[in-house]
Amino acid sequence: KNHFPPGKTVILSPYASTLADMPMDFWEKLARLLQKKGYTVCTNSSGEKEPAVAGTKAVFFPLSIAPQMVECGGTFIGIRSGFCDVISSAKARKIILYDKNNWFYNCSAYKYFSLNDMGLCNDAVELEYEEDFQRLCTEIINLF
Repeated sequence: KNHFPPGKTVILSPYASTLADMPMDFWEKLARLLQKKGYTVCTNSSGEKEPAVAGTKAVFFPLSIAPQMVECGGTFIGIRSGFCDVISSAKARKIILYDKNNWFYNCSAYKYFSLNDMGLCNDAVELEYEEDFQRLCTEIINLF
């Protein structure tokens, strides 16, 4: 429907209920840099409360086909959320972001929620970040 090229589409997922959100200007800059590299960028959005990142199209698909959609697109970048569990089996580049200062019970959110450590997959690139969003953006772009 949206003509997203298979293998050249990045799905951004900037929203989470449990963990901290990141500044929207980070997502906007990341989207622009990915587009400059030739990727089509869209935002996983469930509606008005989760608007698309500026310069991207909002997409929404049933959870039952989410892994297939991510696999078809080729790349997923998102804040760690329950959606990450759903798409963890996708054979795609998965970049999962954790706020280094976000703790859950007695450990960091990364330690508590790591997809790789929980055995949900073994190919997720899991990155912890602090306040240096420029560095994080560069680190992500260097993965492409």
